[in-house]
Amino acid sequence: MPPAMLSIFVVLVLVVGSLAGTSPNNTRCLCTYGEPCWPTADQFAELESQVSQPLIYPVPTASACYPVNDPSGNCTEVVQDWTNGNWRSSMPGSMEAPNFETFMFKNGTIGACYLNTSLGVPCEQGSVPVIGVDARTPQVIQAAISFALQQVLKLVVKNTGHDFLGRSTARGAFVIWTHNMKSITFDAQFTPRGAPANETYQAVIVGAGVQWYEAYDTVNQNGRMMVGGASLGGSVGAGGGWLQGGGHSALSPTYGLGTLKCEPVPILTLILW
Repeated sequence: MPPAMLSIFVVLVLVVGSLAGTSPNNTRCLCTYGEPCWPTADQFAELESQVSQPLIYPVPTASACYPVNDPSGNCTEVVQDWTNGNWRSSMPGSMEAPNFETFMFKNGTIGACYLNTSLGVPCEQGSVPVIGVDARTPQVIQAAISFALQQVLKLVVKNTGHDFLGRSTARGAFVIWTHNMKSITFDAQFTPRGAPANETYQAVIVGAGVQWYEAYDTVNQNGRMMVGGASLGGSVGAGGGWLQGGGHSALSPTYGLGTLKCEPVPILTLILW
């Protein structure tokens, strides 16, 4: 194998949440915004005192274009970058697929914030979470999850919002936004867990918010290559579904599955009841 093709282990420093509905012994529904169970301003203030960044209040992507007669933000930028996945990934309320920002009620009406302001309908929150944390350390995520458990909140985890099943968002939910966990390090002498001390590999250690193109840039700068996922529009996170699903690729017969070159350190999976 040529030197440029040496194996690169991807070491994921992740904290991800796995939401699994309700326990057989606890049928209480998860609390969402607008219900009497929703935390008070004082309770959210207490949470804010425990985290490193101010709480975030996500808004739909097109909200900057409303109200129509006095836009609240840079609507020109929204129009220009509407299909820019990398731009969308940088905002906590923006999803890769705009349809996941909308919500359909049981009566068939839709809550949404449309880019087409000529429709004459107001901008609504839709399925965009209303509040959350800008997580930059595992400790912040632990505090946020503890809060969500105590308050029995509907919780979602969003990195870039590139999820074709829409799991990065939910109406009235509390969100943990991991996009700014951007730590990335190239280690020329990485020893996998359980391996002899003299067994080393070249590895790139990435945080939960690192996107594939950022990982590729780091590896390229060190004269190596890595097995990874597609970086469509720059919006795909390295710690997302490609690796968690096995890391299949047309190049797998030559370079192997992505998970075979991944050392997860650590992955914390939490099931919320």
